[in-house]
Amino acid sequence: MHTNNPYAQAGWHNPANPLAYSQRHSTSATTPPTFGALPAASNALPTILEFKFTSYNPDIMNCLVYGPRNAQYFTISTDDTFPDTTTISKQGSQVVAVIEWHRHPIVEVKGQIPKQRAAQWMPLSENQSSREMNVNGKQFAWVPQGSSLQLFGTGTTSAQQYAKLIRGAQSLTLQLSTEAIQTGILEASVVAALLLQSGRHID
Repeated sequence: MHTNNPYAQAGWHNPANPLAYSQRHSTSATTPPTFGALPAASNALPTILEFKFTSYNPDIMNCLVYGPRNAQYFTISTDDTFPDTTTISKQGSQVVAVIEWHRHPIVEVKGQIPKQRAAQWMPLSENQSSREMNVNGKQFAWVPQGSSLQLFGTGTTSAQQYAKLIRGAQSLTLQLSTEAIQTGILEASVVAALLLQSGRHID
């Protein structure tokens, strides 16, 4: 169930495949809908914005996501009737993303990621050291580094870091650069974090 998960390389336990990655350590920038909930003046934003998955009930599959100024940004809830379906909603119950937990999970991010297999949206890289991600026509890669998982832009001469995932005992922190927010990858990054931390098979 935990196979092919780059978290294993970063020391995030993978009981189904404990040796995974042990040999290698390592569109246009339109304003996204959620960006309107952030402070309006871009020069007032900190360089890094933190979003914390917390209030597990009993785990990340049912939790709340808090962002800057300790404001609640998302609610993650899972219906365990077949197939298990996880919805990610903004305040006001607006659904922004859905994951259907079939044998091969299906993911959709409204207005960004058309409904497709999670493994198609986040395929393993050829050397299986990272998971790629496409949002709004831009390519990214989640790469284990030390005890965290970091998101870099790809396809350029110098890799730019957009996000970082840090796991706590009963929480998960997603750090995003202001450029990541302006690029419109907040919702997609939340979905990716949930997929990678769900403990379920992605492929």
